Amino acid sequence: MNSGRTLSPSPNPVPGGHAGLQPASVPGRPGQAVPAPNVYLPVTIHEAVSSSLSSSAAVLVLNGGVNVASITPYDVEIARQRVEIEKGRFYPRLTGTFEQSDIDLPPNAFFGPGITTSTRRDLTDASARVTQPLPTGGSLSMGIEPPLAYLYLPNGVNPGQFNPTYSADYVLRVSQPLLRNAGTTVTLAPIRIAQLQTEQTRWDLEENLNNQVRSVEQAYWRLYAAHIQLEAVRAVIPVAEESVRVQELRMQAERSILADVARAKFQLEGFRNTEQAARATVRRRVLELRQLMGGDAYLQPLLLPSEQPPDVPPPVDAGSCVETAYAQRPLLNQLRTEMAERRTELVVASNGVLPQVDLRGEYRSSGISNQLDNAFRQANTSDYTSWTMGVGVEIPIGNKIQLSRRNVAEKQLMKSQVLLAANEKNVAFEVTQVVSDLQAQWERVQIARRQAEQTQEWLRVSQIRYHQPPAAGSSQDGLLLALSDLQSAMRAYVEAVGDVGSTLADYQTLLADLRRAQGTSMYEWQGQEASMNEPVTAGHIGPGEFSYRANSGAMPAPAAAPAGTVSAGSQTAIQKEGQSVIQPASHRSGHSLPASRYGRP
Repeated sequence: MNSGRTLSPSPNPVPGGHAGLQPASVPGRPGQAVPAPNVYLPVTIHEAVSSSLSSSAAVLVLNGGVNVASITPYDVEIARQRVEIEKGRFYPRLTGTFEQSDIDLPPNAFFGPGITTSTRRDLTDASARVTQPLPTGGSLSMGIEPPLAYLYLPNGVNPGQFNPTYSADYVLRVSQPLLRNAGTTVTLAPIRIAQLQTEQTRWDLEENLNNQVRSVEQAYWRLYAAHIQLEAVRAVIPVAEESVRVQELRMQAERSILADVARAKFQLEGFRNTEQAARATVRRRVLELRQLMGGDAYLQPLLLPSEQPPDVPPPVDAGSCVETAYAQRPLLNQLRTEMAERRTELVVASNGVLPQVDLRGEYRSSGISNQLDNAFRQANTSDYTSWTMGVGVEIPIGNKIQLSRRNVAEKQLMKSQVLLAANEKNVAFEVTQVVSDLQAQWERVQIARRQAEQTQEWLRVSQIRYHQPPAAGSSQDGLLLALSDLQSAMRAYVEAVGDVGSTLADYQTLLADLRRAQGTSMYEWQGQEASMNEPVTAGHIGPGEFSYRANSGAMPAPAAAPAGTVSAGSQTAIQKEGQSVIQPASHRSGHSLPASRYGRP
């Protein structure tokens, strides 16, 4: 699925961009890497989820690393075919036989005890029958079944006998169980069980798809926080470099000593080390998100979250969230469907304890002549008919097998009931815990924002004090204190801004956890699909906007995402400074299908 928007990488993603490694643009050589400038590809959260669901044939879940779930959309198709297999048992069946014999026996051969017969004869046996199984457990059949279709005696026959002889018999048979295997509930049970198993597979797939949507959201906001951490470090490196320059000038003017210069350089190297760690985190998060989106193992272009987190307060009423989870959570619906399957199995097992009592009936209309058409004409008149009615009874002594099967079915039903009740309780605790964590995390977000504003002001004033110290603070000790205060302010600023990004990412992940725990992730995503078909210009951030602004109250500042011509999943050469960066194609059979298919049956 595509959201209707197109993406283009930004040639100037963030201030202080750096060179990295990208895969070679030679097809078929994914392991070779060559130096190239970083290229950024802005991606919205909706595009990330859409690409993940449509570009990957397997279900991917983030749990420490990106893992492949054992279930795929093919399992649902396989389960549906099993339903068709069970339905096939009630399709009509056509059977037929044709046998021709040329018999030449020795003289004085006997046909039965002491009965002589012609030693030479030609025989043909032919029959055809259509049988229709009935949903009541019986069967109805109609066929042509003559006892002997054709007989010819080469040595001749007595006067008045047909030679050759043709016979034609129409036979109608019906059978119906009266106790065991009787009734539509038992007869159609295999179809019903196959349908319930298909629903269970569908619920299992939806549970895993909800986990996948949650994983993409988590990876997206983790990448968002990694970019913020990187830009926070980059923002203070020029300030640290300037402090080194000032200390070197002051040492030349004999107003500081070499240890003061070393201290400033140590702080600068510490920020550069933090920047390298932040870069590695960004690359790791990019690969993580790219894998979840169904892409190939290429680092370039670097994915750039172009959407700021929605400022949504946490829910207050955990009880309503739990009720939603009871109704929507695929895991619970799967267990309810499994319990319905166990009830059906118990009905079948209880029916198996009953005696076997079958009613049978047969109606036959016969015809015989020296010509085949005359034989059929005589059978059609129904002048010569035969009736047969009967009842067959089978009563197993002890019936230990069927009684044990019924006991097993009863225990299986009890087990399903216990598991459903236990999982409902677990879901209630899970949802309540997530709501509680959301409320606490929301307070952490507000605190982190205030701290970022305070450290930004601290950094601004400490820079002024350091570069423009008052006359009373011009001594070596006063300058050292100013440098120490500036270094503390830079470190606090980096930590506070990074904390804003991490707390926001954790809060958005908890919101995704709540939707997953309630079982509404796929429904909400599919509900947004229509609204995302139009280009979005508000509420997004563009390249170079990963810097904290105290007056914005959010992180990062909103800006329009650049428009372009590169669509997600296409193989496009992205030009930057005369070099080509190839975004590999990832068109695969995905599982982004309508809710009517993988949603609630």
